[in-house]
Amino acid sequence: MRKRVRSKRTITENKIRRSTLITVIGDAILIMALLLCLLIYNASNNASIYNQNVENITNIATGKSELMVAVLDNLSHEIDNSYRYCNNKNVTEILDYLSLISDEGDEYQLLKRDEELSGELYHVYSGYSTRKADGAYQPVEYWDTDLTYSLNQYAGQPAGEICYSQGFTNNTDALRYFAVFCGITAMEDGRLQKYYLVKPQKESRVLAQLQSYSQYGELTTAICYSDGKYMARDSAFRGDNFFDYLYSYNDLSLDARNAIKDSVQDDSDGVGILEYRDYKSRDCVFAYAVCGEAENWYVIASVPVSEFLSAQLLSIIPLIIIIFLASVLIFNIWRLLIIVQQLRQSAEREQIANTSKSLFLSRMSHEIRTPLNAIIGYNTIARGEMANAKDNADSEQAQMKVMDCLVKSDIASKNLLTIINDVLDMSAIESGKINVAHNRFDFKALIASLTTVFYSQAKAKKVGFEVLFDTLTEEWFVGDQMRTDQILTNILSNAIKFTPEGGTVTLKIQQPEADTNAAHIHFEISDTGIGMTSEYLKHIWAPFEQADSSISRRFGGTGLGLSITKNLVDLMGGEIKVESIPGGGTTFYIDLTFERVEQPQNSQVYDFSAVNALVVDDDSSTSDYIRLLFDRCGARCTAVTSGADALDAFSAAAEKGEPYSVCLVDWRMPDMDGIETIRRIRSIADDHVPLIVLTAYDFTELANKAAEVGVNQFISKPLFQSTLFDLLANISGAMPPISIKNNKIINFSGERILLAEDNAMNMEIAKMILESAGMVVDKAWNGAEAVSMFEASAAGTYVAILMDVHMPEMDGHEATRAIRASSHPQAPTIPIIAMTADAFAENVAEARESGMDDHIAKPIDVNKLLDTLKKHLKLR
Repeated sequence: MRKRVRSKRTITENKIRRSTLITVIGDAILIMALLLCLLIYNASNNASIYNQNVENITNIATGKSELMVAVLDNLSHEIDNSYRYCNNKNVTEILDYLSLISDEGDEYQLLKRDEELSGELYHVYSGYSTRKADGAYQPVEYWDTDLTYSLNQYAGQPAGEICYSQGFTNNTDALRYFAVFCGITAMEDGRLQKYYLVKPQKESRVLAQLQSYSQYGELTTAICYSDGKYMARDSAFRGDNFFDYLYSYNDLSLDARNAIKDSVQDDSDGVGILEYRDYKSRDCVFAYAVCGEAENWYVIASVPVSEFLSAQLLSIIPLIIIIFLASVLIFNIWRLLIIVQQLRQSAEREQIANTSKSLFLSRMSHEIRTPLNAIIGYNTIARGEMANAKDNADSEQAQMKVMDCLVKSDIASKNLLTIINDVLDMSAIESGKINVAHNRFDFKALIASLTTVFYSQAKAKKVGFEVLFDTLTEEWFVGDQMRTDQILTNILSNAIKFTPEGGTVTLKIQQPEADTNAAHIHFEISDTGIGMTSEYLKHIWAPFEQADSSISRRFGGTGLGLSITKNLVDLMGGEIKVESIPGGGTTFYIDLTFERVEQPQNSQVYDFSAVNALVVDDDSSTSDYIRLLFDRCGARCTAVTSGADALDAFSAAAEKGEPYSVCLVDWRMPDMDGIETIRRIRSIADDHVPLIVLTAYDFTELANKAAEVGVNQFISKPLFQSTLFDLLANISGAMPPISIKNNKIINFSGERILLAEDNAMNMEIAKMILESAGMVVDKAWNGAEAVSMFEASAAGTYVAILMDVHMPEMDGHEATRAIRASSHPQAPTIPIIAMTADAFAENVAEARESGMDDHIAKPIDVNKLLDTLKKHLKLR
């Protein structure tokens, strides 16, 4: 019976659907349970909330009534004081005094009944306000208003008795007022007449004095007499009478209306509440309170019942909980939908990635098998040639073919190693195992090394290669030298690979600015190669990608180099961009930031002010850069861009009596190259003037010809500040004739090495390499044996220890720590060099942390091994 096999994607989606359903049902049950609890809670809590709010409003009304009493008392004192001073005075004197004591925006009025205009049904009062118009006191006249009604009502009161008016409209500004007043006697036309001393108070000002903090947003206030007529009111209290206001907006019978008046006027406590609708037809609570001893004055506070719930914190908690729970439900559904969508997208990306990786593995199979086939094939040919040799002539010919096979096999093995390194680098990047180093390094040495390597590659392919500096103020930085070298190497190797014969590759370096702690270095790598399409540029940094399959067939490579480069730049906090035109070349722009470090200083002070230099280079930016280096050294410098200009400049300087004391000439220039230029300059220059050739190329082939024309020295491009400083410091007259020395063959004859290696084949290879250089090799098959042999040896027996890392019993790191901790006289100083297949930066760092002095990656590069030994043996 065949079993039905379901994909992981189907199983995952089913689990998600079940989880979604369970989550939704659970959230719904939780919300329903909480809603039920909230309904029960609200039902039991609403009555207490209502009563509490009624009590709050009553307290507010009582508080406002106490404030109103204080306001009335203060007004009474003011007008009483004015009365005592003004009574029986002349009208003009009274007005002058009242004007003097009035504040800005405040006023007094002096009124008397106009008997000629007043009648039985209406009253007219006229007089003056302390407000002035055109320098004179402003006349005032009131016709049958609430103020005239009040003045007439209290006309029989004795002079000086304080009274209060109902609310009225002031004729001077048309605003709502109420007034405090008293009768007064004033001299007019030589006789005493009865006047009223009136102090109007703005309705808004009185209400503002009654304002106090309240949790209610729509609290309104009114002050009225016991008959309901307003003295002051908020705009929400419509009409002129409080009782009429309630009657207008509530359907009340006559008995109900009378009951309202009776409840207010006959309330023995002077405090109470009314529950009716306002002009907006909202249910409201009206709380009233008597103003102290003035039993016919009331303060009324009104609040809509709808504000009760919003005013109580407890009442909004249920709403908050409901909103929160609804949000939780919506969020959970949304989150689960997003997860489902992400899983689908992830599955699609995984399918695309698997397709890309399948294509990559197919390409890797081809890339790996190609050099591997060459290695196996050349080994087979070599064995066959030796086996078929029948006599001495055949043997000699076979040896030549074997040597050719070995050379080609070596090239193929290095290609295979490059492929493996790219794959391992990409794997380390994807797994997050790559760390960025933070060490002090020599930037000059880094660029010089790159120049040497890529000049040779470019020359072999007949491609021009040049390194240019625009500005560079420092030569030492703190950062990751190895990763910087890897980034530039990847881009430069591609540039040379994809540039056809006769093309050019240029590396331009700038240091645009330098802040307090960081140095920003800009690299620009341009070529005249095959270029890239805009479509490919969209995914140029993706791993396992190449423009098309023909790229790998024509040029080789894994398609990982640019992805590795982009990831390394990102890890170092830099930026990389690219511009390219199909058939028109490519330019990469790389910006890296390094930590600044104190630059090495020369211990001696030199004065180069007497130096007058001539620089000849057809590239103007290079000429400007070299001239800047001379300026920093305090030397004079003139730059020209051709050999002909150099001859003219040299002759002109001699005629002025300011001859050049040193001349630097670029080798590769159009029309007249550097050698020819120096030959002609030497014919007109003094013999002691140093003539120096600047070149980025191998000058060995020019050595003899250069010496014949009078060249004193070669200096490699790019030129650094320290190189120029050393050159100027060494110029003290004619320089010795140039001599090109061949590299000495490294000879370690008789030096004894301790080699720790657990693999027999690796041990044999390393032992043969070392013995071929004249060394004596002692073998240790694990870390513990290496420690024992070293501790048992006499001081000076071994000059160095080569230590594998992965070994039984005791690994290389443990063995190194044990050696450093031992009591052997050489323990702290003997060079210990890791020789391991662990080739990542973190492996190098781990080796140094354990006490090792250096690191050599397997497979072993013979030259690098011997150079490393030579470097460390010099330190003894």
